[in-house]
Amino acid sequence: IKIIGGLPHGGDSAKILQEIMEEIKGFLALWQERLREKPGRLREAEWAALRLCTKVAGLMVALLLTDRRVGEAAAHEGLQSRSARVRPPRPVQRNVMLPGGARVQVETPYCPPKRGHRPKGARGQEGAGVYPAFAALGICEGKSPLAAELILRMSVQMPSFETARQELGTLGHPYDSKMPARTVRDFGAQAISARNAEIAAWHRGELIPEKTLAGRKVVASVDGGRCRRREEKRRTRKGKRPKYAGAWREPKLLIIYVLDEHGKRDKTIPVQIDATMAGPDETMELLAFHLFRLGAGEANCVEFVADGAPWIWERVDGVIAQAGLDPKRCRKVLDIYHAYEHLSASLELCGLSGKEKKRQFTRLKHKLWDGKIGDVLLTLQGYLGKRGVDAEELKTGMTYFEKRLPMLAYDTISRKHLALGAGAGESAVRRVINLRVKSPSMSWNNDTLEAMLHLRAQLLSGRWDEMMDRIREHAKTSRQRQLYFTPTICVPEAAVA
Repeated sequence: IKIIGGLPHGGDSAKILQEIMEEIKGFLALWQERLREKPGRLREAEWAALRLCTKVAGLMVALLLTDRRVGEAAAHEGLQSRSARVRPPRPVQRNVMLPGGARVQVETPYCPPKRGHRPKGARGQEGAGVYPAFAALGICEGKSPLAAELILRMSVQMPSFETARQELGTLGHPYDSKMPARTVRDFGAQAISARNAEIAAWHRGELIPEKTLAGRKVVASVDGGRCRRREEKRRTRKGKRPKYAGAWREPKLLIIYVLDEHGKRDKTIPVQIDATMAGPDETMELLAFHLFRLGAGEANCVEFVADGAPWIWERVDGVIAQAGLDPKRCRKVLDIYHAYEHLSASLELCGLSGKEKKRQFTRLKHKLWDGKIGDVLLTLQGYLGKRGVDAEELKTGMTYFEKRLPMLAYDTISRKHLALGAGAGESAVRRVINLRVKSPSMSWNNDTLEAMLHLRAQLLSGRWDEMMDRIREHAKTSRQRQLYFTPTICVPEAAVA
């Protein structure tokens, strides 16, 4: 790897450093004079200093890459991981964006794909080949690691891509209006492809699990949110903007966390959050994959907590089998607050006055907490046949509890200091999904939405650095984009209704 253009003074390190020092001295002299005249301009001086530091950081990174030994080491490391599906390297010239928006022209090895290994719909004439030296350094999609991460982190956290672009501009990173969305789409696809490659290795039996969850009390929860996805209404003439509808769709989220001896979340171990726009099978397979990867097979207890959605519970047994968990150390729990909600709805059908309904609800709620579901069902059964009672609807409400009896042992769960509710999952849905992608009048392209959900999940779960490392390692062997995978978890015939 060798910089061949874009640096001042022809890339002469001594002259560039001298110019940096002269610019810093000029900055100090200028702002010292301005502050003597008007001390209130200190805030303006600080922002100017920050933007100058951004410019200097870009130049410093470029100077690091001018060292021939750095380029040779990067090329050597990258070529060691070269896949058999690419051809031998040849030098090409590419532009690399550095912090501050500066761009340099670089000569780097490129391994084009072999014939027959080119993915369908690949970009350009050569398809998705690999840049081994870039991958070793963490340069991806023509952006240095820091340049990319600043765009990604701003885009993921800010309420819109435009707001992210404006904030980056105040820090001295001027980008065009399409840069944030394009970067999220590109890097999100790389991150998801790296994760899917690990899933494929897991299915082949090549993935070695971690020991993160060994000997722990683990809670796994799955929930769904809401957002608008762009769906084309009808084809339009060439050159015309396509018409689309912002249809409501359900993104699905999973969360895995550890409890301490008191039943509280152990904050020393980061949670694992992931989210997808794919279907129930893909979501539950993602859950099985993360449980296996984190070493839940050696956990003391794995607790599955969720609301009463059938698509979750009819696949939990498949998750237990695929993740290599011991069924005797697994427990299924219906979120107690959803149980309260269904209890309240059942009492509404009993024709009780407001005061009596409140009294019965309080009494039966304590019965549920104590694990006395039999007493709850007997009380509800006593209202069948009374005047003003919708017997059929009330029987349906009772059937809801009868089909989930093993999930309602709240007294035992509480005594063992396990989780009673799915509040962690609902909170994650709010933070990962609702606060970013569910804004009013906001609708999303499916690929951008999938990338945003995955990136935001990794950032808010404290696993951002792990994700960036996976991207760097995966880019050494492949730049193919695979947003979805084919699930293998099968729904049993005797599914929960």
